[in-house]
Amino acid sequence: MMKRDLKDVTREYASDLRRSGEKKMKGEHVVEILTRQHGGRYPVAMNDGTRPTVCGALREALGKAPYDKLCLPPKKGDFIVPELPSDAAPDVVAAPPSLEALYMRFPDNAADLLRDGALLVQLLSPAEVSTVLHQLSTQKTDKKAPRRLDHSQGNGYAGEYADLTKPLPDLLQRCQDAAREWLIDHAGPLCEVKRKEKRGGTDVTVTMSGEDALDKSKALLLRYGLGGINFAHRDSCGDFQALLLLSQPGVDYTGGEFYLADANPPFETQPFPFAAAGELLLFRGRQGHGAVEWKHGMQEVKAGSAKVTRRVAVGFFQ
Repeated sequence: MMKRDLKDVTREYASDLRRSGEKKMKGEHVVEILTRQHGGRYPVAMNDGTRPTVCGALREALGKAPYDKLCLPPKKGDFIVPELPSDAAPDVVAAPPSLEALYMRFPDNAADLLRDGALLVQLLSPAEVSTVLHQLSTQKTDKKAPRRLDHSQGNGYAGEYADLTKPLPDLLQRCQDAAREWLIDHAGPLCEVKRKEKRGGTDVTVTMSGEDALDKSKALLLRYGLGGINFAHRDSCGDFQALLLLSQPGVDYTGGEFYLADANPPFETQPFPFAAAGELLLFRGRQGHGAVEWKHGMQEVKAGSAKVTRRVAVGFFQ
C-alpha cells in the first residue's frame, strides 16, 4: 500500500468542501488534508514545504473566489500558556548528581530503543526536578519570540516552545550530556545529518556527523496548557531526540501522551506515556535506523488534580 498523492487528496477534500461550505483558517484546511493523506489516524502538522503546495492545489481545485471565501485569515487562539510553577523548591540539592551518576541511571544497552523507537528512563528524583524548575525560572530564553502551537499555524494548540540560551542550567546540562554520551556509546553509529545554516546571509546545506549534530543542537522549553496538543511532525535533527518531563502526570495534567507514528501505510502509532516527573524519553528523530519513516506528536492535554493544568518539558537535540 502506498501513501496517496497529496494533490489527489487535496482535490477530494476540495470536492467535500464545496458541498459542506465549512469555513476554516488556511492552516486548519492544510492540516485536514495532510491528516487525510495519513489515513486519518493522527493529526499531521503542516510545514514551510507542505503549506504552499497544499494551498496552491486547493486554490486550483476550488477556484479563486471559493478559495478566498472558504479560507479565513489567521487568528490567534485565545488560550493562555501556563508559566513555570512558582512553588518549585528554591533550595539546591545538597549533592546534585554528577554526569557519571546520571549516566549510570541509563540501561546497559539500547535494545529497547532500537527495537521500539523510544525508551523511558527515570533520570531525576522529585527533588532534582524541583531544582531544575527553579534553575529554569531564572534562565533566559533566546531573544527570538517563543513559537506558539496554534490552529492558525497548523501545528497544534495551546502550547508554546522557546530556545533555551547556552549554557544551560548545570543540572539540565548534565542531563543532556549524559544522554548524549549514552546515545553515542550504545545507539550508534549515528547517521550523518544535513542542516541548513545561514552563512553570509545565504542559506547553505551543511553535512555533519551525528555526534557533531548532537553537540550543535538546541534545547527547548516546552509548555502546554489545558487543551494543548502537538500535531505529528518531524524535526530537522539527527537520529535521536530526547524529552525530559518536569510535570507530574495525574497531578499537573492527564492525557498528553507522546506517540511515535509511522508516516507510511498503515500509519500505525505507538504511545509512550510518561509515568512520573523526571523521566527522560529518548526517541527516534527525523532520521533513524531501519525502514520506518517516523513522525512524533502529543495527544491532548487534559486537567489533572492540580488547580492549574500544565505540562512542562525540556527537549534536547533539537
